[in-house]
Amino acid sequence: MVTGALIVARMDSRRFHGKVLARLLDEPVLGWVVDRLGQSHQLAGRVAVATTDRSVDDPIAEFCRSRAIPVWRSGRVNDVAGRLAEACRGLGWDGFLRVNADSPLVDAGLVEMALDRLEKTGADMVTNLLPRTWPYGISAEGLRLSSFVRAYERYFSPGDREHVTSWFYENPEHFHMESLRSGDLYNPAVRMTVDTEEDLMALESVLSEVGDGGIRVHFSRVYHKLSQSAKSQNQISAEKYLSSSIQKQAS
Repeated sequence: MVTGALIVARMDSRRFHGKVLARLLDEPVLGWVVDRLGQSHQLAGRVAVATTDRSVDDPIAEFCRSRAIPVWRSGRVNDVAGRLAEACRGLGWDGFLRVNADSPLVDAGLVEMALDRLEKTGADMVTNLLPRTWPYGISAEGLRLSSFVRAYERYFSPGDREHVTSWFYENPEHFHMESLRSGDLYNPAVRMTVDTEEDLMALESVLSEVGDGGIRVHFSRVYHKLSQSAKSQNQISAEKYLSSSIQKQAS
């Protein structure tokens, strides 16, 4: 079974325009994703970017060309599922790992776990998101192309086509799903994805502090730093609330 990673990328994010090429330390966010996937021996030569053929996404294609990264451009703007299926067929793969371009700390070890499970179990889909036991931004969704296309053609609504895997999570009885679980690495207050400029600044601050790892730093080191920061912020907020309540009661 030939499986590769398809990175979903577009420039016109509603909350943070151009986030996939925003600089995180000295490298665009998309560059982090590509380089970290490149740490997987199983994905050697099989990492590609799937974007649209609109002019707004030309900078993504230019970045890919400058780094010799295969890029698949399609007129399917909101039909992301169709774009991925089309790219997977065009690249000659039997399955694909769906990766978001705003997840700069994607983990090669988790990716390889998903690829192994997809091939060895004959599953239609392997995911670490059901239930969620990994941090936001550390995800792996591996899909067998034949199963994905069958569901896409028979069942997908326009919303499912935009969100790619939503139908699978809502209809698990129709296919074979394998779940990857972590230990204690889930804190809903910790975000390791770049959805806003604030997310980018928080990650950059921690990565600057960690320092020695750069692109090869293990995500768990960043997770624990962000988790400690979130705990401190919650404590400060609680103390402010308590102080305010006491003052109101005294007045």
